[in-house]
Amino acid sequence: MNTVIHPYTHRASIVITCRNSALYIERALKSAVDSILAHTGNGKDAPEAFRIITVDDASTDDTPDRIAAFAATSPVEVVSIRHTDNLGASAGRNDGAGHGRPQYLFFLDHDDEFLPDHVGLCLNALDRAPQVGFVRTGVELTDPVHPDWHAAIGNTVVINLCVRIECHRFIGGFSRDPNLLTLRIEDVLYSSLLSEAFQHLRTDQPTVRHYRIPGNMFDRQYERFTQPPEACIDALTEAEEALSPLVFSRHEWALALTRHRVRLLSRCFRSDQPA
Repeated sequence: MNTVIHPYTHRASIVITCRNSALYIERALKSAVDSILAHTGNGKDAPEAFRIITVDDASTDDTPDRIAAFAATSPVEVVSIRHTDNLGASAGRNDGAGHGRPQYLFFLDHDDEFLPDHVGLCLNALDRAPQVGFVRTGVELTDPVHPDWHAAIGNTVVINLCVRIECHRFIGGFSRDPNLLTLRIEDVLYSSLLSEAFQHLRTDQPTVRHYRIPGNMFDRQYERFTQPPEACIDALTEAEEALSPLVFSRHEWALALTRHRVRLLSRCFRSDQPA
């Protein structure tokens, strides 16, 4: 008798990275649960098929206690991972993605939230298109930006993304290069690598809300985002400016490597190759 080995341990993981997030973490957790339940309420999946993975990056406030209190009554399983050192969002996302083997991955920042349609819209889209590696949705911004920036923001954040686990692993997950973390563009590299390697779907329907919080990336870049892109307002510090040539050269190298791997993979599956 043959034993069937199921490739996935659960349907999807929502990975929430956080650090000193006591003011916002419960809102993010509730939004993830609400979006899961909005989907499972249609009868397509059970809440038990989902996991919310929180990765606390060495918080010094009561973030872990708030997560534990929420998890105690959550109708969706909440798994808590805690770093003893501040390793950054990339390490947290990779650690969260490595918990089990979900079919799909979602990413949520502690100060943002999912809207009710997010989980269901993404899963239904990918289920209908097995040739597609990931799906992106629209982003609702809490503060107005110049219209020409909307697409750029939506293409580089990862909270509006749902990706197959195989695609996440193919590109190596999120880079932990410390220089990328300094410039806070690890999301940009991750998004670029996915786009280079895989087909994707896109909808402009907003299914996530991106908050401008003092000190977060949206806030730091806000002056730039209120002006047209050609205004070229520099939001970098002197230290970040000095790192830019090195970081972007590594970005280009990573893109070239991904293109090479995709060409090799496609060659392996060409129908005209001899058996």
